[in-house]
Order: sequence, then structure tokens, then C-alpha cells
Amino acid sequence: MELQCNGCKLFITNNKSYLMCCECKHSYHIECAGKRSEKLDKLSEIEKCAWKCKACAQSDSVSTEKVPKDSIMQPESQIMQFEAFEKLNLEQKLNVQFQMILQIQNQLAMVPQLQEKIQQLDNDNKKIVQQNAFLHRQNQELQDRVGDLEQRSRIKNLEISGIPEIPGENPTDIALNIFRLIGIELTATVIEACHRVPTRNPRKSKPIIVALNSRQLKNNILNTYRTKFKASKITVSNLYPTINDDKIIFLYDHLTVKNKNLLYESKKFAKDNNYKFTWVRDCKLFLRKNENSPIISISSMSDIEKLT
Repeated sequence: MELQCNGCKLFITNNKSYLMCCECKHSYHIECAGKRSEKLDKLSEIEKCAWKCKACAQSDSVSTEKVPKDSIMQPESQIMQFEAFEKLNLEQKLNVQFQMILQIQNQLAMVPQLQEKIQQLDNDNKKIVQQNAFLHRQNQELQDRVGDLEQRSRIKNLEISGIPEIPGENPTDIALNIFRLIGIELTATVIEACHRVPTRNPRKSKPIIVALNSRQLKNNILNTYRTKFKASKITVSNLYPTINDDKIIFLYDHLTVKNKNLLYESKKFAKDNNYKFTWVRDCKLFLRKNENSPIISISSMSDIEKLT
């Protein structure tokens, strides 16, 4: 139904360019209402709903002269303003909810993309885990290979410990005297190098490393020493009769630091798990539960962990 301007009596064609009186309910063009279109845009919804035409405004002016200035607004006008305010408040609430719905819809629209991204990240993570496992195995293999090469370079070496350091000593002569004590007569020509090496504990005497000219000779010396050791221990006093010292002198394979630590862990495991035998033969470590159990070769910590 078309609205008719109560001022010029013409029909109102633009629904946004008119005002309705809140009392008489008559509609007016902006110009007929005495307003400018640019000022209409500045009016709030409450002001538009509370607008009165000139006739109603004059009627209120006459009536207000009969009442004090501090009198309250007529109930009808208050109700209309309240309704207008509630209408505006409801529109604002609906607008907020509408915006929230739009945000939720936008977020839901992103879910497939996020799921795809998460799946891609999960696939990438699996690849990284696989690559890391491969690199870890490769690194361990390289470490084992380097360790084997390092131990192989010591395959002809003996380590003698428990001998006190004496100023002006000759390590080669000491080694030859030790060999003589266990029943093997050798000359310096079989020794390629002989010297003391540092130790972690400064209070202990530095061990002597003897590099022999053959692996077989080293094994013969150690086998003879082990046989001799079972019968009687070789002490410092045996080597130096003028020194009263019953500390035992030990001969070992010259192990790398890694294999020394592995030997320590093997002995600890054997003690905790009732393994009767732990020994080194030609720079290789072995464990045995008892006389009737199989011999177990130990080359890494994983070999010990497999036994638990």
C-alpha cells in the first residue's frame, strides 16, 4: 500500500525519504516535514520514531504551557519511545547474532582445508620420523665401524696397569721385565712402541701401552699371563724387589674407551643377573651364564639389553 504525504497530498515513492508522526501516524516527505535529506541520515532510529509533525508538536506546546516544565512525558509517548528502543535493541541483537553465524559459517568452511593441512603435516611428520630413524641407524653403523677400526688399530697392543711411576724409568725395559716374570724372554726388537698414557684418576699410576710387532705374540703373552695369574699373582715387589708393595700388576688387551665402558657394563650386568663369566679375548667381549650355557658375544649395549 502506497503512503500519501499529509503535507502535499502526493504519494511517497521513496520509502527511505519520509517521516511518520509518532502521534497522528501521518507520513510526510522530508521536504514537507521541514527537514533536509542529509539531516535525515544523521537522525537515530529513536529520533525518527519519536518525530512529531508540526501540528502535533504545536498541540504539545500548548498543552505543556499548562503543566510544569518538570512534568513527565505522556504515557503514550513514553511507550512509543520504549517500543522504538526495544525494536532497535532487538535489531542490534539480531545483527550481532547474524554476524556470529557468518563467522561460524566461515570457520566451518575452513575445516576441510584445515583437515587437509593437518593430514599433510601428519604425512610430513611420518616422513621426518622415518628419515630420522634411518639417519640414526646410519650414524650408529658409522660409529660402530669407526669403533671397530679404532679397536683393530690396537689389536697388537697390551695394556699393563698397577706399576708405580719411577723417575728416569724406561717403559720398554719394564715391559720386558714383566714378560720375563711370566716366563717369556723377549728383546726390544719385538716392541714397536712403549709408553705410559694418561688416566682419568690422577691418583692412579698411568698404565703402560706396549705395541708389539704381531697379534699372535700379544695373544701368547696374555695366555701365558692368565695361566701364571691363576697360580700366583704378579706384584710390584716382584718387579721391584727393593719396593715393598703387594699391589697386583695386570695385563689386558688394549681396549678403546667405548669397549672399556662396555666391559664395565657387562660386568655390572653379570653381577646383577648371576652371570658367572665375563672376559675379553683378542679385544672381544664375552658373557656366559654358567659352564653349561652358551657363550654370548657382546659388541654393543643393545646386546646386553637383549638379555634383560
